[in-house]
Amino acid sequence: MLYRLKSNDIDYLSLVYDDEEVIEKLGEENLIQIECDPREYAPIWQKLSVRFEPALGGKSDKPIPDLQVHSGHLFFSEKALKSLKGIIEPHGELLPVMYSSENEASKEGAIFNPLKVVSANEKISTKDSFGEVASLFFDTEEVIFKTDFDDYFGVYCSKEFRQLVSEADLSGLVLSKDLSSDFTSNKSALHQ
Repeated sequence: MLYRLKSNDIDYLSLVYDDEEVIEKLGEENLIQIECDPREYAPIWQKLSVRFEPALGGKSDKPIPDLQVHSGHLFFSEKALKSLKGIIEPHGELLPVMYSSENEASKEGAIFNPLKVVSANEKISTKDSFGEVASLFFDTEEVIFKTDFDDYFGVYCSKEFRQLVSEADLSGLVLSKDLSSDFTSNKSALHQ
């Protein structure tokens, strides 16, 4: 069983990069905050400071999530790093960041850059007339990965990863069985 990772932006603050800091430290050609492709950042990485702010003018008293999807990458809090580091390291890069919010002091976390790419089964995966993914299927299962079928925007995971997120009581994600959707209507999805 595979799941699409989605952020719970209703109950948690949202990750925000400082664009000037990204350009200064990584260069204009490495805009991790908007680039989804599976490129390696580790050789040039310098620790960034990221902030968590309310999405769309929401309340600032919401907590920072343990996990959050952002442009094909995954934010990891200190707690999430301790719980999941071993299972995800073989599938991408853990890029250190300092994170904070208006209500929480700076802590060490990471941005996980998934480098494992799995091709969609293009015989049964489809796109609509606007080029948006309408249905998505895979012939293989990996712990955590991206696909070129959705231009590397989505992050997908296995049942094993989902189980570890649940056991560690990590917050911030909605894991949907509907791999093609950005919005879940699946009542059995894991809401954290």
